[in-house]
Formats: sequence, C-alpha cells, structure tokens
Amino acid sequence: MNVQIKKKIEDLIGNYIKTDGPGCAINIIKDETVIYEQYFGLANLEHQVPINNKTVFNIGSCSKQFTATVIALLEESGELNVSDSIKNYIPELPDYCNNISVDDLVYMRNGIKDFYHITQFLMGVVEDDFVNSDEVMTLLTNIKEPMFTCGSQWSYGNTGYYLLSIIVERITGNTLAEVAKERIFDVLGMKDTFFRNDRTKVIRHRATGYCKYDYLHRHNEMKSHDVYSLNSDNCELNGPGQVWTTVDDLVVWNANFYDNKLGKMNPNLIEKLTSPGKLNDGSECPYGYGLFLRERKGLKHIYHGGSTPGFLSMYLHIPDHNLAIIFLSNSNYGYYELSKRCGEDLEYYIADLILGLSLEQNKQIENQGALPILELNENTHQVSYQCAESSSVWEVTYRDNELSVNANRSNHFTLYQISDNQFKSKDDKITCQIKNNSIYVEMNDQTFRFDPFIPQLTNQELLEYVSEYYCSQLDTTFICDINNGKLHIKNKNRHRNGIDFLYDSSIKDNFITFNSYCGSMMITFLRDVNKKIQSFVYRDYDGDQREKFIFNRNPKVY
Repeated sequence: MNVQIKKKIEDLIGNYIKTDGPGCAINIIKDETVIYEQYFGLANLEHQVPINNKTVFNIGSCSKQFTATVIALLEESGELNVSDSIKNYIPELPDYCNNISVDDLVYMRNGIKDFYHITQFLMGVVEDDFVNSDEVMTLLTNIKEPMFTCGSQWSYGNTGYYLLSIIVERITGNTLAEVAKERIFDVLGMKDTFFRNDRTKVIRHRATGYCKYDYLHRHNEMKSHDVYSLNSDNCELNGPGQVWTTVDDLVVWNANFYDNKLGKMNPNLIEKLTSPGKLNDGSECPYGYGLFLRERKGLKHIYHGGSTPGFLSMYLHIPDHNLAIIFLSNSNYGYYELSKRCGEDLEYYIADLILGLSLEQNKQIENQGALPILELNENTHQVSYQCAESSSVWEVTYRDNELSVNANRSNHFTLYQISDNQFKSKDDKITCQIKNNSIYVEMNDQTFRFDPFIPQLTNQELLEYVSEYYCSQLDTTFICDINNGKLHIKNKNRHRNGIDFLYDSSIKDNFITFNSYCGSMMITFLRDVNKKIQSFVYRDYDGDQREKFIFNRNPKVY
C-alpha cells in the first residue's frame, strides 16, 4: 500500500482511538491479498488485553449474509424451495403470511414488522436485556397485519431473518448454528466463527463490548462522557445477528466470493448472493442474499454493517477492483465518530483513498449531514416545527434570505428564498411556503403542513394526559404522570424501562424527547368524540408504523 495512504488511515484512526480504550481491527484486501492490517485499542479494558488478528467480535447484522448463504445452500441441495410460502414451515404465523415466500424474507420485501423495533421502542426492553424465541413468536402471532403488501415495497428489518433461522431448523432438524458450522465455517476453515445461540457461552479471545457512560446511564443526572461502560448483547436469537468472528476468518470468507468452495462449488452461488431481489413492479431491491447492493461513483458496492450492544462492524466489497475492507470494533460509537471526521462512511473514505477517487463528493456529503452551526444575531431566529401527519420535526433557523433546516436532528439542508414567503432547495426537490405561521412543504409529490411548537404546558394543562395506558397486542402498560413540569411516561413493568422518558410538548396533543439512546421519541394523544383523551401512540418519521399499536387509557385510573 502507498505509504501516504497508510499514514492517512493510521493518523485518522490512531489519533482518535485511545490506546487504553476500546478499539478496532481493520483489514484491507486487494486482489485477494491483505495489503493492510492494523489493530487499535483494547479488547478488554479490565485486563488490558490488546486487540489482535485473533480477537473475536460480535458482528451484529453482518451475520445476515451467513444466514442467507445457508438458505441458498439448502436451495441448491434441493432441501428447500424458496418460492414456498413460509406458512408451510411455520404454520402458526398469522394468515397474512400465506402469501409471503421464503425469498420474500431473504430480500426483505415481506412487510412483517420488525420485532427489535417493537420490543425496544414500544415495549421498553432494555438494549442489553433480551427476549427469547418463544416471546418473539408470541408477539408475531398477535400482529394480524403487515406494514405493507408483500412485494410492494422494500424495508430493512430483522424479523424475516429470524424466521429464516426457524425454517432452517424445521427443515434440517438442526439449529442454524449447527448447519452454518457444518456447511460454511468448517468447509472454509473459519475456525473462530460461529452463531452464538447460548449467551452464557465461553468464547476464547472474545472482545468485550463497550459504550460511553452517558449512553446507558441516560436517566442519571451525572454526565461522564469520557467514562466507558460495559455494553453487552445477551440476545440468543440467530438469523438477523449473533455471528462472532475474527478479521482473519472474514478474509477467508471474502476469498470465497472469488472461488466458491461451498455446496457444489458452483460460481452461480456467489451470483445469487450478490444479485438483487425484485419487487412486484419489476424494480430492484437494494438487497441480495443478506448483502446490500448499490452503485457508487460508477462502481458496484457489496456491503453490510452490523450494530449491536457494544460492537459495530462493517464489510465492504468492490468486485470491479477486487477490493475489500473489513472493520470490526468493540464499541458502539467509534465507527460513527471516525466517519464524521471523514465526511463520509469510513469504509468509503478508505476505498476512495486506495482507488484514487475524488474526495470532493465526500465533502459535500459532510456538509449536507452536519448539524447547522449558525451564529445567531439580530437577523436570525430559530423556530421548531412538527408535521402532525408524518411526525417529522424541523428545527429551522431563519437567516437573511434562507432557511437552514435541521430535520429530525439527522439531516441538514438549506432552502433559498424565491419570493416573499416561498423557499426552495437547490435541487428543486423541496419547495415550501410560509403561511399563518405554518410551513407548507411540497416534496415527493406530497404536501405536508409543519406547525410551530406551542409553549410548554403547565402542570394543570398536563393533568388531562395523566393515567395508565395499555396495549393488548403488546401486553404492555405505560404510566403517564408529571415530573418536573414535564410529561413522564414510564413502563409499569419496571424491569422494562428502556423508553422511560420525560417529554416536552411540541404541537397540540404531541410530545417529544431527544435522547442519545434512540434519537427522537414522539407520542401523539388521541381524543374521543367528546374530545377527551382516550389513547396514545408512539410515532416515528421513518414509516415503521409504530402508531399502529394503540395504548388505550384505563378509565379506572386517575
């Protein structure tokens, strides 16, 4: 590798990751040869164990490619027809699953709601706690409708890959962990790779997962941003995650994309893994067999990331240049901090350096994604708005002849004035008009009304929301009361306190909180015909349909 490129990578990572903190392993492979490998930080802080090529990491959702490969191998051997309805194998699923096939699960076009989102962001299961397989199956059988008609849309999720693991077990009589070991890991000699289906398993050379203190202790008034905390993934559900591996073993896995040793050793297997599924209208999904697929700067990119308590992983493969990048980390924050410094996802920044591609586009991405840093003066003021329909929040800074918009604290863009009360984005994709203190936004052939936040409600005004609220589908009760002048919503099951938060009012009957653990959390209270509060729903701007789960007020309480 070019010495200057190597120095840039090591300066970037080495100057950020502390030698006495959690770290990462990174390997770069070009033309099937490792051209760069480096290890930063510690695998275990208590015992001061450094990370090396044999350190075993949890790779989270990067595991999905191995689950999908097992499905492809079962299909190749004639043990499975991916066109079969999943109800053939899991008859206890709801009736809407009759029209969902096995490959609909693989390509994520099935419409089944994500059980991780439900358990964490609706039921309050704490991130490093766990639910077992029986709990998940009970939850799925109680949900009687999909997010969308199967094949009409694509949506990333975890439930489909959990169900694939159940299908593997019911076809073969063995667990996914056993089948993957026999048909993938043993064949390729990946001796330190496995699906963990027992959270008590002793793992030699394992990395311990960490996060910043503030991330887990979000209810603690003490702030200790530079203090590390253990962050453990205790989940035992295989399929969407739970592969543990090393950079050395992933180098072996990457080589199999060039010379397949699995199953019948047919190159068509690799073609299947790296080809997109299609929707009902013939358009392509951005997903193959457990791998994301995209074109970037004229090159095909095959990739997947994985984020799980205490760990973050990334695998990128650019076949046109025989280039692959493997990044494994035992913290849930380091990758994002490094990417922020690059102005682009870390693996793309490194790939561009190696391939000599322009970094100018990266700088543009950095500018679009960064939070606005605007100095307020007499010519500027800030107003927060929310759309009742989508629940999206815009924090708008009015400055001279433009609006600086921070949408949901994740996307920053500028709108430029084109007339007295009209503004437009540079690419003409967003147009807005200010009328009667509201902003009417036109984008994606739709019009959305954003209303300004109302003043914070008094304790007396908050009283009408105070009660208990129960969702029968989730068998979950939340208590709503008042704490320090804010609405406090907490789970009646005190073990499941993952989304116990204090909420500020936003627009009428809507409340919001921003938190490092889960970003923004929004709720909307619903009224009956007599305009009395009768229920509330959780909201989210990304369309995960959490508002379908209604928490009804207990009329006997308060």
